[in-house]
Amino acid sequence: PTPAPAPLTLADLRGKILFRTDRAGYVQIYVMEPDGRHARPLADETLYLQALEREAVSPDGQKKLVVRVDGNADIWNVPLGGGSEWRVTYNAADDYDPVWSPTGDWIAFTSDRSGGGDIYVSNPLGFFDLRITTNENTFDKHPSFSPDGRRLVYWSNAGRGLRQLWLAELNLDAGSATLHPLTNTPYNNWDPVWVK
Repeated sequence: PTPAPAPLTLADLRGKILFRTDRAGYVQIYVMEPDGRHARPLADETLYLQALEREAVSPDGQKKLVVRVDGNADIWNVPLGGGSEWRVTYNAADDYDPVWSPTGDWIAFTSDRSGGGDIYVSNPLGFFDLRITTNENTFDKHPSFSPDGRRLVYWSNAGRGLRQLWLAELNLDAGSATLHPLTNTPYNNWDPVWVK
């Protein structure tokens, strides 16, 4: 008999985008190519949870971004082996959804400081904030860096009001980003994770 194929691992999914969708009438995890092609259900949804868990951990495995609420939500950079913690965000609005870039020199997160959710990029010490999205009266949330750290995928309800996946092409040296939709479907797509 032919042996059963080996189960998928996160390494098999490197470079692909995993996301939640309600296209079947209930929430499922899908996988697709980074250009939006070949979207299909992911049988083992634990792979999504594993990828999601890694997003807030630094590439060297030494630090983790955590959200703490003390009146409002702020992001902290916490050494996993103990040591001094560093508060990354200081403002009256909620900051959340923090993720590390694969190069370790940037973080991305969602902030409500503009009234709705917008995506920001900062260095891990919080000394630099670049607002990536500027949509008014919409939500842009849940960023995830590409494996090369030059792009972000996130979800937004800009446009038709449905949650869709968007890409931000980053030019951090110039302090700019070019945004364009990645999905355009009659159902919701959200909470993307770009597998590193």
